[in-house]
Parts: sequence; structure tokens; C-alpha cells
Amino acid sequence: MKLMLANVAIAEKDDDFAVNCLGKIWKRNFELVKDKDTEIISKFCNWGIAGMEGFCYPAIDMLNAQAVLQACVQGEKEGYDGILITCFGDPMLDQIRSLVDIPVMSIGESAMRIASVMAKKFGLVTISEANIYETWHRVDQLGLSDYCAGIVATKEPQEKQPGGIIHAEDTIGYFTEAAEKLIALGAEILIPCCGLMSPSLRLAPGCEEEYPGGVTAIDGVPVMDVMSVAVQMLEGAVKLKKAGSPWIGRSGIYRMPTKTALESGRMVLQDDRQQFWDLKL
Repeated sequence: MKLMLANVAIAEKDDDFAVNCLGKIWKRNFELVKDKDTEIISKFCNWGIAGMEGFCYPAIDMLNAQAVLQACVQGEKEGYDGILITCFGDPMLDQIRSLVDIPVMSIGESAMRIASVMAKKFGLVTISEANIYETWHRVDQLGLSDYCAGIVATKEPQEKQPGGIIHAEDTIGYFTEAAEKLIALGAEILIPCCGLMSPSLRLAPGCEEEYPGGVTAIDGVPVMDVMSVAVQMLEGAVKLKKAGSPWIGRSGIYRMPTKTALESGRMVLQDDRQQFWDLKL
């Protein structure tokens, strides 16, 4: 099967960090669990939020999310079997599912729903104090408030966080500090709320001697591999669709727009500012 990653942060074509750092660590992470015949392509946009801080504020984040929607619509036209949104905030996930007829998963929803099966209480480590409130809102939307022991932000400066996928020592230290607070609150599984933080922990780049198998637990409490969980859920949904089994309900929030509705929204559904480029993982 052929899967597409829809990214939220901008990157110019063949950006060095995207190609040689992010793409490589995601490839290693997905290869831990994906089917051998699964091909994964990461689609980047050159228009949107630059840096990390904007993702902590709902207005800026929502305006940026239209690029994710555009990428998903384009991905379906290009023949992808499924799409994974690589942001924990699940930007426009419900809206995107109503626009395309291929499975779409996002790392936030996937992680929290699976965590509610793996344990009765999960703890969330966010990228900033500023998005704790939005994360609680997302937990409530998913009906998982009773499963959430708490949400704590990492103290790692936002401008330093991308560096965790190159050398994870600081990311691990800050995550451990936040995790200990969540464990004290009763968390039975820990969730890193970011597509950068999670692979930094799971693969521990630069810290392999100390963490040869990555950071998979803190004080005996498991740390979720968010990227692996999400891609497994996506592969499962694609397999259901290919087998002809039910995979989505179309009578409610995922009801697809009529041709007339799509035509009325043509100007906003075709935004020429957003140009995309692909990176094969």
C-alpha cells in the first residue's frame, strides 16, 4: 500500500533538515512496525507556520491547517491509499475525512484511543504550557477525559525541540521530568504529544549507548511510540477498505459534500499559495 504523510510545518523543497533529519528518523521509526510492502511518502508544503510556537495557539494553528487539508485532497487525487497527519493536534481531521474517500488518521487521536485500551489512565506531555488547554479540549472531544490522568508540558525550549531528532539527550531529560509528574498523578502510560518528540524518545539518536532500545519506559511506566501506533492504525483501515469491509460512517460528521457544495467552495479549496513537494521515506 502507498501512504502519505501530511505535515503541518513548512519546508522549502529539498530542505536539509526535512530530508536528512526528519525524513530519516521517521523512516527508521516506521520501519519498526510497517508492512514490508508499505511505501510512505512525506508531503511538505512551502506555505504555512514557520517554527514551533505558532502551533500552541488555536487561531494560528487553525489557519495553517488549511494547508494540511489541501495536501490530503491532493494526495487522494494522486492515488494514495491512506493519509497520516503528523501533528498531535489532529488539524482539521474530521473535515478532511469528510472530503476524501480514503482512510485518514492523525497521531493525536490514534495515540489517545489506543492508550485507552492499553491502560485506564494515560498522561500527556505537550510541547508547551500554551497548548495544554487545547490538548484538554481535544481529550474532551474524543470522550476520553476519564482516561486522562493529566497533561504536563516539557520544559525544553521550543526552539531546541527539533534538535531532539538529531541528539535526544535534552529531550529525554525534559520528558523524564514531565513524566514523573504524570506518574505521580496516576498515569499508567505516557504519551509524547509531538511528531518530533516521540521519535526522539523511541530511537534516542545520539544516546544509543545509554538507551540501546530507545526510551520505552520511565520508572516502569511505558512510553507510547506515537508514530508506530498511528501508522499501524492507518494500515489497518486501508486493509479494511481494500477488503470491502466497512471502514467509515458517512451519515454523520463524515458525510461527504455534494458536487454543488464542492463547486461553491472551489475558490477556497484550490489555494495556489500552497505548493507541495514529496519526500520518499
